[in-house]
Amino acid sequence: MATPATLVIDASLNKRIATELKRRGRDAIALSEFRLRHAKDPDLLRALAEHYAERPWVLVTADDNLPAAHADVVAEVNATIDPRRSAPTPTTKTPGAERWRTAGRT
Repeated sequence: MATPATLVIDASLNKRIATELKRRGRDAIALSEFRLRHAKDPDLLRALAEHYAERPWVLVTADDNLPAAHADVVAEVNATIDPRRSAPTPTTKTPGAERWRTAGRT
């Protein structure tokens, strides 16, 4: 059985995401726990690759530009990047849009 990837939650996202993932039994860590919060992206990717040399990891980030802006380093370290985007809010009245917007509210 393959080792599940560690989810590294980037500083662009709330570190409580890592806390909640851990609570749910996932291997997750906030970037702030590495003391790399202010590292430039290429240095960060290399440091994560070195730290997780023996196991898979995924950087979860809100920085949509990171994979393209640092494609050379992403390829160099064989990184998996998951850019999380905020869900768009419908701006027009379309069938189901209001239901979609309020889904999950209690």
